Amino acid sequence: MIRHSLAILFFSMPPLLAASLATAGEPSLRRVLDLDARDEPLASVVDRIRTLSGANVVLGTDKDGKGLSQNKDLRVTIHLEGAFWEVALRLACEKAGAKVEVIEGSIWRVYEPREVNLELGPEDLDSLRAVFKRLGLDPRLALRLVPPPTYVLTLSEADLGVAAMLVAELGELDVAFDASVVRGRKVTLRLHDLPWDKALDVVVRAAGLVLVAEGEGGKRRVVESDAKGETARRSPARDACAADPALRVTAVLFRPRGGKSLAVIDGEKFLEGEEKPLAADASGKTARVRLEKVREDGSAIISVDGERRVVNPGTGFGSGR
Repeated sequence: MIRHSLAILFFSMPPLLAASLATAGEPSLRRVLDLDARDEPLASVVDRIRTLSGANVVLGTDKDGKGLSQNKDLRVTIHLEGAFWEVALRLACEKAGAKVEVIEGSIWRVYEPREVNLELGPEDLDSLRAVFKRLGLDPRLALRLVPPPTYVLTLSEADLGVAAMLVAELGELDVAFDASVVRGRKVTLRLHDLPWDKALDVVVRAAGLVLVAEGEGGKRRVVESDAKGETARRSPARDACAADPALRVTAVLFRPRGGKSLAVIDGEKFLEGEEKPLAADASGKTARVRLEKVREDGSAIISVDGERRVVNPGTGFGSGR
């Protein structure tokens, strides 16, 4: 009866008094404290928690590898009443952008994690997957190291005029060209997250042309370069392609977040979910073409008169009826 009374008395006590009666083997686990700091260095706040709690708390290094005790840039503003010291320590470190780790169960180490900038992009994903596979790890884990792309633009035997105008529209760029300059020129390439002005330059150069400034308003014009042999980049089979009865996807823009993905089908721009009539064969027969979905690998899911199919850029397809 006396033993039960003592247990009830212990658990009904205020936290500070209960902590003082805790067993000698674990005095810090029940100790609570009040903490008030106004823009103080983290090292000073940690030292106060250590003094009040009697815990074994040590200071590690900052992100530059220097002793945290000398760092005055990590500062804390916090107000706590009746908080367990472990909670107070973690909250104070969180306010300053620092971390806490427990070593061997009794030593609490405070440190600022070093900044690591891998500067990885979508183009690195395949290489990372291969490395993970060689290490015996799940290649899908590589996705955690690579941020998703803002966009992926795939062009396959796309008419330069259509490709240049698409990029100019996406980047709100002012570009001009003569039909005689771009006629017959095709581009095949894949771009990841380039600024649109640089993407336009890459597209134009891939067709053997260059961009030059025109006027003072930022307008640029596509012109022929002075290099010899550039006319070889023209496609002599262009007229034959134009007469091909099959529809053809020449450009695909994949956007995983922000803005709709799109595709260019026979020179017509389609947003995801958009449907238009297009001439499906040489006789002039039209088909209802709908862009269902654009995928990151550059392919597109397209419905033609209700029949769905997966189409890769540069691949011809026609009406199934």
